[in-house]
Amino acid sequence: MNAFLKTAAAASLMATLSVPAFAAAHMEANTMTCAEFNELEAADQAKVTEMALEEINQGGDEARAELLMRTCERSLDATVAEAASGQGGTE
Repeated sequence: MNAFLKTAAAASLMATLSVPAFAAAHMEANTMTCAEFNELEAADQAKVTEMALEEINQGGDEARAELLMRTCERSLDATVAEAASGQGGTE
């Protein structure tokens, strides 16, 4: 019984630790909508922003990052890639 509890606790701990890593690995700027982007924590938003800007060869461009954030605030159906390139979706 004691071994079962230890095994169950270890499996439970591994499952909770792997979920954030799984979610971070599946962040895709081309398919993620601004609504999904807005639900992310700030650190994850920064990662997605960086990926989106790298895809359009604008890495590190602060003005483009601000444009992406503003576009995602007002146009939830746009993808993050569209927002990074200045396209707005259907407000």
